[in-house]
Amino acid sequence: MDSLVKKLVDSGCKLTKSRLAVCKCLSEAKLPISARQMHKKIGDFDQASIYRILNLFESKGFVKTEIINKEKFYCVQSKLHHHIICRKCGRIENFPCNHKFNKYKNFTDIDHQLTLYGVCGKCSK
Repeated sequence: MDSLVKKLVDSGCKLTKSRLAVCKCLSEAKLPISARQMHKKIGDFDQASIYRILNLFESKGFVKTEIINKEKFYCVQSKLHHHIICRKCGRIENFPCNHKFNKYKNFTDIDHQLTLYGVCGKCSK
């Protein structure tokens, strides 16, 4: 949570109770989390406020987003990683990213997103 709060302070954003609650929720989440899930977990703030905060965090580059089953999910990304999702039960697992995009002449600040889908071991039994 400290690194996310530091990024907020360094960018000149105010440390409101709702922003700190979203920081805490994002920092504790081991997997991507949706605004809806975050609202259920936090509960003290309306869902619109949580969406506004997440949009701010996304615009500042504090969080990465991913669309999973037509819903936007958010995560703090300390190390580059991707996700694999079970098509049957929805289980999500992280796996490291080993892609390096520093050899493209006409592009800078390259970002990418990769989501794999499969059937987890539990569902395949």
